[in-house]
Amino acid sequence: MKRVFLEAAFFLALPLLVWSYGRPVLGDYSAILLSGLPGFCYGLYVLLKDRRFTFTGVFLLATLLIPRFLDLLSDSPEWLLRNNIYTDAALGLFFFLSIAVKRPAAMLFSVDVAATMGYPVQSSLRLFRHPEAYRWFLLLTFLTGLRAFVKAGIRALLISRFGIEGYGVYLSALSLGSWLSYGIILAAYGYIFRKHIYPLAERLEKEDYFSR
Repeated sequence: MKRVFLEAAFFLALPLLVWSYGRPVLGDYSAILLSGLPGFCYGLYVLLKDRRFTFTGVFLLATLLIPRFLDLLSDSPEWLLRNNIYTDAALGLFFFLSIAVKRPAAMLFSVDVAATMGYPVQSSLRLFRHPEAYRWFLLLTFLTGLRAFVKAGIRALLISRFGIEGYGVYLSALSLGSWLSYGIILAAYGYIFRKHIYPLAERLEKEDYFSR
């Protein structure tokens, strides 16, 4: 619960404060650029604190650094907002490509999570690549990629409708939408693991699948 409040503060409350009070002094461009700084610093702190330099860690680091790099290359507040459309679309493409190369990102994320719980990486990979488990990781990866494309579309719609003047509405709507969609995807992970992956692991363990 504490982490939820911290994320709400760094990704919504503080950016809105920076935008509201910084805009009259700094202008649109600088206010939007600085409004992303609290979330970036918090995300980087969590990543370095947890030392998650695995596939998941590198992925999270890239999603923090690449958008900020593109922001610095932007020369107008409109492009600052539009950059997020392209990064979301690229993220969706990344997930779909991971399916195409038979390395679904959801499976690799799950391997990293299992490793933090003490499960050997190779055993997790063997379990997750089992046909009865693999199909669920394809579905989870597809849903995550679809979420990114939908988010890009919503960004484009909000920008075209509200423009720079509605940045506060834009930020609030996207933050709330992101948390809601993440909650749905995490619930899907929990359901699939509880109903399908864990029972499969128990059955395969009895069959000495992991010792072959």
